[in-house]
Amino acid sequence: MSDQAQGATNLILMTPIRTGVTDGGCSYAYYIRQRLHDLPLHEDSPWAKVPDTYLARWYLLDDVAYQGKPAHEDHLASRYLVLIAHFHGDRERFLRHCWQHMEPLLRELYGFAWGFESVEDADAWVTFAQRCVMPTGFFFNGSTGEPLAEQLKALYLRQAFTQFVMTHQHVKGAELQQAFVRWSSEHQPENLAGPTWRPGADCLSNVVTQG
Repeated sequence: MSDQAQGATNLILMTPIRTGVTDGGCSYAYYIRQRLHDLPLHEDSPWAKVPDTYLARWYLLDDVAYQGKPAHEDHLASRYLVLIAHFHGDRERFLRHCWQHMEPLLRELYGFAWGFESVEDADAWVTFAQRCVMPTGFFFNGSTGEPLAEQLKALYLRQAFTQFVMTHQHVKGAELQQAFVRWSSEHQPENLAGPTWRPGADCLSNVVTQG
């Protein structure tokens, strides 16, 4: 089965972390975990700047859980920095967008990963990341797979039109038609740049951007 569905792609990167201690005296794994913990969320998240990202999450995998008999107990040889992301478009395009918009952060997080020492530019980053891909083959896309701007605009219009319907339930005829023309002029259904939802926004009070 494919990691792609309806124009959307699923990506899992599992990157082994070297064992060692930073100049500040903490382990590489502890440093990465703290750095992930301190990342801003929602519209300030670094992922909000990467085009066409539906969702993305990093976490540090210390080991695998033993599920009991009849499974054999096993352990990882290294800790892994895991990235799970869903996005529109193909994998290489997404990885290049990551480098373009998050290069300093990628250098921080992956600087202690095996093999990252040879990464100097976007091409090398793509090659490095492609080696860390974990095929899933069981991808279910919960969205339409369209570019993020189109999906954000659709969500915005659905919310705005619902409000329009609720406030015009008793309006009829020409008056209703004129109200809809005003609504359409205000919300600009064909304009993906705005007004629309902000990438990463989670609160209705600051969700809309006017473009």
